[in-house]
Amino acid sequence: MITIAVAAVAVDYQSETPAGLWLLPIGLAVALLAADELDALLAGPVPALERAQVAGVTAATFLVIALPVWYPLVAGAYPADCPVGRAGWLAVGVLVGGVLWFLHEVAWFDSQDEHRARRIARHVLSLVYPTALLGTAIVLRQSGDRGYGLSMVVAVIAVTKMSDAGAYFGGRTFGRRRLAPVLSPKKTWEGALAGLLAGVITAAVYFAWIGPACFGTEALRGGAMARSVLFGVVVVVAGVGGDLFESLLKRDAGKKDSSSWLPGLGGILDTIDSLLFAFPVAWALAVLDWSGTGGQ
Repeated sequence: MITIAVAAVAVDYQSETPAGLWLLPIGLAVALLAADELDALLAGPVPALERAQVAGVTAATFLVIALPVWYPLVAGAYPADCPVGRAGWLAVGVLVGGVLWFLHEVAWFDSQDEHRARRIARHVLSLVYPTALLGTAIVLRQSGDRGYGLSMVVAVIAVTKMSDAGAYFGGRTFGRRRLAPVLSPKKTWEGALAGLLAGVITAAVYFAWIGPACFGTEALRGGAMARSVLFGVVVVVAGVGGDLFESLLKRDAGKKDSSSWLPGLGGILDTIDSLLFAFPVAWALAVLDWSGTGGQ
């Protein structure tokens, strides 16, 4: 999986195709798996027909969000004067998905169905979490120039995952005080601080040396470095929030893992939970150029 992701990043950066095109299949696959997991987590065993319907609406929503990526393949250059710009397709995608679910419920209406409201609620939730939140990675990929957008996406993944590793080892070594005893009993304040330190160091090193070497972004010095540290802090905190939110869903469902799809890691949601909250925050920071890379 890591090999595929690294290869896709390299090809996406080097090729002349629209920015994000080579990452789009990976994002779509992750969105489909995550939405399927969420539905099973909240509802238990789901009939095959309903799983197919969830997959169809998720795919439609994600592809609408990613329209600026694949549009040039079918209709030429993406129009610069498009009323919704690029980020606006996030809202349009969720709207399209909501309309599709509404039409589905009308077409399949059954007066004897006692679970209609709960089914609608969890399907609408899947449009936002994880589909639209993951879709912000598509918007982030298209920010700035070709190297900047991809560098930011990789930065979020690097900072978040290094923070997770730091929190894990820091918690096992020094952990004493529980961070969220009910939601996630194994998380500690000491582990969270270790994760924060790991994330901040990763952000500083990445934006100073790794990003410029791999994607041609501007190397950071002085005050710009302080903004990179701030980027690390904000992204790590957002990632912890994403982790705790997914823990809330699992505790509510009475399950330890979102699925057994990835042995030792849980499921797709367990793997990307922190990223789902980190990507939107990183996109906001990219708009403000708080990363200090000068890409905007």
